[in-house]
Amino acid sequence: MRQQSTEFLSLFCDAAKNDNLMSDISAPPWVEVLEKLASFSRFGSQRGFTPTETANFVFSLKRPLFIRLRQEVEDGSALAEELWTATALIDKLGLYPSCPLLR
Repeated sequence: MRQQSTEFLSLFCDAAKNDNLMSDISAPPWVEVLEKLASFSRFGSQRGFTPTETANFVFSLKRPLFIRLRQEVEDGSALAEELWTATALIDKLGLYPSCPLLR
């Protein structure tokens, strides 16, 4: 599970750098992230994890991401916009494994 998490986080960071945290998870930088997330979800379900637990893993990225954004974005308006974009992105990723409409 640790390896799966590490791989997902690495892909997430790469996509975020390349896509500047765009909230469109169908954009090319996010394809590998979605594939890894689907794999992570299957891997977890085979070990008894629920879709909710997988979603909670993704949602747990919000706090460290928000902390990082607060450290790097000084302008209040820009910070608010970045936080909203990050929230939309994380929410979509968190719902992805359990929502066929997002796939």
